[in-house]
Amino acid sequence: MAIVINGSGTVTGLAVGGLPDGTVDAGTVAADVATQAEIDAKLNLAGGTMTGEVRIANSSATSQLYLYGAANQKSNIILNEYGVRAWHIGAGTETSGQLSIGDGTTERMRFQHGGVVSIPSGIELGSGVDNTAANTLNDYEEGTWTPTFQAHGQTNPSVGYTINNGHYTKVGRLVTASFNITTSSVSGGNSGHTLELRGLPFAQKNTSGLTGSVTGVKTFNWNGTANNPVTGYVDANQSFAWLNRFTDGDSYDTGNLTKTGDLRTSGDSNQIVATIIYYAA
Repeated sequence: MAIVINGSGTVTGLAVGGLPDGTVDAGTVAADVATQAEIDAKLNLAGGTMTGEVRIANSSATSQLYLYGAANQKSNIILNEYGVRAWHIGAGTETSGQLSIGDGTTERMRFQHGGVVSIPSGIELGSGVDNTAANTLNDYEEGTWTPTFQAHGQTNPSVGYTINNGHYTKVGRLVTASFNITTSSVSGGNSGHTLELRGLPFAQKNTSGLTGSVTGVKTFNWNGTANNPVTGYVDANQSFAWLNRFTDGDSYDTGNLTKTGDLRTSGDSNQIVATIIYYAA
């Protein structure tokens, strides 16, 4: 049996708790579909179970179904497979103003009032609906980071900066971190110590042989042309990068790491603009 509510009048004899006027103000019941007695028997409004269908139709205007909850309470529609599994689709409170989908225990999806959709467990792409972990995108993040120079294992040299800013985008585990540095002063420290570029927003994944890459390097005003960094890398499980320098005027050695002595000490120096691409843990 189907109950069809049309838009031409008022259904009588149906008390609906929670509606402002205590009645369904949506339409009349088609006589050839259901009688009032059938409605009373099938549409149990006191917490019982109804069998069949409920249809809301209006040939001349928009049809709407209203669910009213108490103040600061949610209104839910529960979809249930005969008690095996239930999905709860509900509107948030007036304050939160969101629509959520959950399994009765955990919220699985939320439509924010401003239009943003939140899916905590991720989105599966390109592999159907088989819940494959390798095809699930479960993280996206954008932000800023602060790149700095420091000697490996040391707290020096003391470096002042005219510019030291960075931006990053993280998609899944892949991190793209761009940065720009210009120093205003450099003092102290041992010139023979290996230089680190510190402050990466995430540590490199701890997998042997897996390294990140410093690429697209632009440098100017270091302590001699041969000492300009030209590339670099990020070791496993580290949140800093090593920088590699020129060994002469027109070539470079990837094993020749930049030292603190390669930093120029005067103002407007040690400029480097580059991008680091690596996998986070």
